[in-house]
Amino acid sequence: MNRAAVGVVLGIDAVASLLVVVTLVTMPASAESPGARVTQLAFVLGTLGLAVVGALVVLRRPDQHHIGWLLLTVGALGGAGRAVTALALLDPARTGAGLAWVTNWAWVPGTTAVLLLLLRLPTGVLPRPRWRWVERAVLGWGGVTLVVTAVVPGPLAVTPLGRDNPVGIVSAPWLTDLLTPVFLALQALVVVCASALVARYRQADTEERAQLRWVGAAVAILAVAAPLAAISSAWAVVEGAAYLLLPAGLTVAVLRHRLYDLGLVVRRTLVHGVAAALLMALYVATVTAGQALLRGWAPDVLAAAVVAVAAVPVLTAVRRGTERLIFGDRHDPDRVASELAERLSATPQALLPQVAEEVGRTLRLPYVAIELSDGTVAACWPGHGSDAEGLRVPLRHAGKTVGHLVAGRRSPAERLDGRDRQLLERVAAHAGLAVHSALLTVALHRTTERLRLARADERVRLQRDLHDELGPALGAIAMRAEAARNLVRSGTDPALVDDVLAGVQDGAEVAVAEVRRILAELPPQVLQEQGLVAALEHVARTAPPGLRVELEVEELGALPPAVELAMYRLAAEAMRNVVRHAGATTATVRVRRSADEVELLVVDDGVGLPGQPLEGVGLGSMRARAAQLGGRLEIRAARGNGEARHAAAALAAATGTVVHALIPLEQP
Repeated sequence: MNRAAVGVVLGIDAVASLLVVVTLVTMPASAESPGARVTQLAFVLGTLGLAVVGALVVLRRPDQHHIGWLLLTVGALGGAGRAVTALALLDPARTGAGLAWVTNWAWVPGTTAVLLLLLRLPTGVLPRPRWRWVERAVLGWGGVTLVVTAVVPGPLAVTPLGRDNPVGIVSAPWLTDLLTPVFLALQALVVVCASALVARYRQADTEERAQLRWVGAAVAILAVAAPLAAISSAWAVVEGAAYLLLPAGLTVAVLRHRLYDLGLVVRRTLVHGVAAALLMALYVATVTAGQALLRGWAPDVLAAAVVAVAAVPVLTAVRRGTERLIFGDRHDPDRVASELAERLSATPQALLPQVAEEVGRTLRLPYVAIELSDGTVAACWPGHGSDAEGLRVPLRHAGKTVGHLVAGRRSPAERLDGRDRQLLERVAAHAGLAVHSALLTVALHRTTERLRLARADERVRLQRDLHDELGPALGAIAMRAEAARNLVRSGTDPALVDDVLAGVQDGAEVAVAEVRRILAELPPQVLQEQGLVAALEHVARTAPPGLRVELEVEELGALPPAVELAMYRLAAEAMRNVVRHAGATTATVRVRRSADEVELLVVDDGVGLPGQPLEGVGLGSMRARAAQLGGRLEIRAARGNGEARHAAAALAAATGTVVHALIPLEQP
């Protein structure tokens, strides 16, 4: 049923277009101005274009049937109205009274349908419910105008017919006075209905706005030209151009921005349709010009010759223009590659988004993304995903895949072909270097930030050690030295003075040992040169006599520097606490790696934790260090033999302390 109805509408439009062309060609040059002829031809071709788009929507997208049937209605009513006038003008002397009367009001239904279309473009629904009053006003205007133009007395609007309205109510001359407000209301309604697109644009997303721009450009021209067409033939020509631009804008929105998802279907009919319209317009223009210069059959022969000569060049130009509109610069890969090379000179931070944008814009792709080797999207254009992935082209640098260039289909029903793949692979050869450069830049920034955090952390640790350890030791030395001086002044027994000085010596030795410890706990050279295992072995070897340290390290592989430093610091601080507070004889340090994190376990057989342990600066710094890298730290009492088995160490006591840390490998 839909196909039959669509066929009838398209047939009406096609016959109307042909009839208008024949009329414009055969009527005398003096019957109508060139501007009026252009407007007539543009209107009928524009309505035919709208009907074609509507037919494709109805047949291919049943879910969008509302706008499809509205486009078909505009095409049918507009074409039929112009066809009636054209038929009457074929032979004005023989035109019957009934046909002449219809010409006076036949334009009203088509104009009303155009106004309704402006309100509902491009989705078929009103922007908001409050626009219904505008729609009712349009329908009211159509009804009033239809009645007034049907019964108004006096000459018919189609002046070449040269007769009065056969059904005009002569006793109601005031109907003539209504024509002016009716036409003024028409101009106002055109502007108001066109503003519906503005309201729709303001509440649309990025993709919908791109679709509306092309349609809105044609509507804006129509809104400006329509009120001025009645007072100037030049503006009448502009109005006619707007009628042509309206289906053209819809076509561009379909092809470039996937309106109605009809890109493949429209492209197959666009080339020949546009070429036929251009040749038809060229034929009419040639005949019109020839009638002003030549006589007899010469204008027709001249027009036929011009069309025959121009047919192939016009068809070729339209095909190239259509391919450029749909595929962008796919036919010129050198230009795409050179423009991409210019983009590569940009700053690394903006490099990947610029590459994605350049590929998307030059190839007219709805979606382009650059994915890294781990699957994360480093950049995408135009900023949202695609529901139809087309191609994934690997990005390589030095023989290694560093990511993928992902291109979305121009239409869900149309796959990207071999020419698209060849061009994307050529672009990928340059983009691989861009991805590698960007990754190096990001890695450098992350390393710099981690070094900055490490320096700040070292500063805090040194401040704590100097304040908590070295400061009190030096203070004790100063106090004992002062006490020794006082004893000497008072003539105290030298043996007592010697004891005090011995304490000074002991304190100095403690301070020296503390300085050495602080220096030793700086990021050791062995960690930087030999890695985490060697650094932990150094921690185990420097344990004091009486404490046996067992080190169990599984195969760790290459670890990020920040993770290695954190594991070393946590192990060193945990062993320091064991030495100071645990009173342990055995401690086990175990390090192992899983798929996404590194685990540290330090277990001792000491006195364990008190019932309500107080967390000092050392434990707090350990928690902060783990949290800084997105990890977690747990400090608790040991659970006897079970804990010992977990630590893979045969601890003698059932009590002790456990330090358990987990640090993720992937750093934020």
